Amino acid sequence: MSQNYKQILVSALQKYIRRDDEDVLRVAKELNLFNENQVWTKLSIYGSEDIGIACPTIQTYIETQRKNFSKETDIWKKRTIYLNTINYLAKQNKSRICDNANHAYFKNYQPDVK
Repeated sequence: MSQNYKQILVSALQKYIRRDDEDVLRVAKELNLFNENQVWTKLSIYGSEDIGIACPTIQTYIETQRKNFSKETDIWKKRTIYLNTINYLAKQNKSRICDNANHAYFKNYQPDVK
């Protein structure tokens, strides 16, 4: 699979989580064929950007699931942890307050780095 296809899947996963779309698990399966660490990092980002304060414990949940996934040796159990995590994110209430504020207040902000 090409890098471009992977980027399309990453974008689709976020949109499907945001909308609780029925295709979220199909896209998640496709993405699981790529770098696992990168996918888990994206899930953490989605938890912050799309769910945020609507579920204050979402980051703890994602990190716990990531650790369980990493420790698990049985491929079926790993896939179950992975798909359950994505389904859980999709089913959560969503709040983009912090993400919207970040764009509104810091869109043109460039830190003075020396």
